[in-house]
Amino acid sequence: MGTVIGIGDRIRKQRRKRRMSQKQLADRLCITQSTVSSYEANRALPSIEVLYQLAIIFDCTTDYLLDLDNRRFIYVDNITPRQEEAVRRLVDAIASPYDSGRHG
Repeated sequence: MGTVIGIGDRIRKQRRKRRMSQKQLADRLCITQSTVSSYEANRALPSIEVLYQLAIIFDCTTDYLLDLDNRRFIYVDNITPRQEEAVRRLVDAIASPYDSGRHG
């Protein structure tokens, strides 16, 4: 697992992926460009509020930004009820043995 200090790399990566400048991101967050620069250089950490906004802007989880979640996600938006049921059965079939205490 990485450290929170590395959050700047993930912010920079997501900002560049969206072809945003530091100024554009700063404007969306209502902060200064120098603050975004400080985040990306790992000289400062975003507040909880800014972290939340970053997750919304980048369409990712706060866990991803904090490098706490290395799982991959399957987006199931706009699937049919039949497809949703198939996904549920698949998840149930591969559920962790630690989840076996859940019933019902």
